[in-house]
Amino acid sequence: MYLLNRTGLIGIITAGLMSLLAAGCNNGTFRGSGKSKANPPTSEEQLPTSDQCTPGKEVRGVDVVVIIDNSGSNSETDCPQSRYVGVDKYGYAQFSCGAATNRENAVVSLFDEMTGLLDNQAEANLSVASFPTLDNIFTGARTEMNWVSVNKQNSRSVQSAMGFTRSPQGFTPYGAGLGEAADLFKAIDSKDRSRLVIFVTDGEPTDDNPLAVKSMVKNNLHGQNVKVVTVMITGRDTFDQRISKHLSYLRQNDYSQSVIDELMGTNGKKSLLDEISHDKVEVTDSGKLEKIFKDLIVKEITCK
Repeated sequence: MYLLNRTGLIGIITAGLMSLLAAGCNNGTFRGSGKSKANPPTSEEQLPTSDQCTPGKEVRGVDVVVIIDNSGSNSETDCPQSRYVGVDKYGYAQFSCGAATNRENAVVSLFDEMTGLLDNQAEANLSVASFPTLDNIFTGARTEMNWVSVNKQNSRSVQSAMGFTRSPQGFTPYGAGLGEAADLFKAIDSKDRSRLVIFVTDGEPTDDNPLAVKSMVKNNLHGQNVKVVTVMITGRDTFDQRISKHLSYLRQNDYSQSVIDELMGTNGKKSLLDEISHDKVEVTDSGKLEKIFKDLIVKEITCK
């Protein structure tokens, strides 16, 4: 996530906006493209498969929460026709996207794919949460779309809900977004349906207490039979480069060495995503999200 303060704003105007964004800044969340050594991410061709289905059934029901990272760095990674529109109340630059984002298109296509696959043979529900929020760019999250039944009649509701992705802002508080998903699952009785979180992000976390995030996810998501699959938009950095930058971020923000060791391992080669994800998929750019989402839900819903 890249965020720019008022001092940096002058540099944007004089030196050129896109060159400054490419260089990043000290308050950034960091992206990368390499493979995790602690828990290798799932390749695009080896997506996670569903559990066993009831014999004789072709599809299985599922409840899905898509959590969308809408932090400021998305102005660079997924914001067609991006333009600077001013600063927020905290003094950070704001951007607006002039066309539908890849995250937006991917969720709409996911819903349509689920509708076609299920074909009234099984029940499914979808909801969408995002982080951060305009009111709280540091630790905010919100439900963009509460649970809707997966059917053709609700397709327009999904399209309407995804417009928020065209206004990226703020930091990358994993815990806020994942906590919103936990609350959504508490509000629905999944019965015999599987439960899935698709967590989309383009950066490492900026949570004040990442160990608390790890504990919350294990108790409130994993402990409630919710599978968490992360889709990381990696950008140009290797995994080692991304982790090295995140380690520097933790140290600059006065995290103790014991917390760093528990979070990242004593060799510094783990990330919070390794701890909270059942599976990870890394993509180099957001344009691949639509295919990844479709492949993922096919494997989750289709009975073998």
